[in-house]
Amino acid sequence: MKKATSHKVSRAGALIVMFLGLFLLEACDLTEPVTVTITSPKEGDAFDVGETITFSGTAAAREEGELSGDALVWETSGEDGELIQLGTGNSFTRNDLAEGFYVVFLTATNSKNEIGMEGVGITVGDAFADDDNETAAAGE
Repeated sequence: MKKATSHKVSRAGALIVMFLGLFLLEACDLTEPVTVTITSPKEGDAFDVGETITFSGTAAAREEGELSGDALVWETSGEDGELIQLGTGNSFTRNDLAEGFYVVFLTATNSKNEIGMEGVGITVGDAFADDDNETAAAGE
């Protein structure tokens, strides 16, 4: 039977090894600091003009846990490319979106100002009706 051997390590040496191990673990951590999930609306959903749309989602920060309230901002881009705020928080409704195609973004910010973002595309009304009619006319 082999005899177990011990190796003496100085306290400073042990601290250096522990520090390097923690540094490597942190450096290899590939998880996002903030994760965001849009649960409603879903990608590709279509709505009638005036229809109530429920916007809901969740966000979590790696070190803080679940985020809510003003930490979650819902936006879409306007015609000039500027972001327009739709609402804040985990859930709200809107029934005043004009006809068109929208890319809706949910951005969450933690206490360290790290962000996570997710986006979905939705259509309100017959945003592509003119394109469909032109395509049909061209095919005749």
